[in-house]
Amino acid sequence: MALQIPFLSTGPKVTVENNVLVARTSTIFSIISLGLCLKSLRADPQRRVVTFRRVFFWVFAKTREIPFDQVKEVHYRYENMHPFASFTAADSIDCYTVILEFHNRDEVTLFRWMGEGEFSNESLWPDWMYWEEILLDVEGTQKKESLAFFEALRGMIIPKGLVMGQRSPYAM
Repeated sequence: MALQIPFLSTGPKVTVENNVLVARTSTIFSIISLGLCLKSLRADPQRRVVTFRRVFFWVFAKTREIPFDQVKEVHYRYENMHPFASFTAADSIDCYTVILEFHNRDEVTLFRWMGEGEFSNESLWPDWMYWEEILLDVEGTQKKESLAFFEALRGMIIPKGLVMGQRSPYAM
């Protein structure tokens, strides 16, 4: 089990304000990108709407209000971004993505969490040859943070006990 260190990962800042789930591009990423691409999300269970806003090049803003009833599913995806992950022994570079899928099969990528992942051995050599890397392994908190956001958002949008493909009792 790797030691989790928060500064080894990047992702949006997620809070709950007055029972509304709020996520914004992190301050660190805003600085690194010079504010060229900023995102914010507000999921309001009272109004049953997700408000998603993107700002490009400081002035081009696009806001989209998505009623919960238009969302078919909330997806949670993982990808190892390490270029040699399939045949080497190294730390993974985790990328977790949360996506909204609509009934017409369109998708909107909301946020990505990236960071250093656990050590994995996909090489020809046995694991015991990498005992130091395994013993002193560290990783970011991207998995924990992204999963918490996914579960909170999915819990708001998809009512508990609703089977995928079944229509929401709140739909009109």
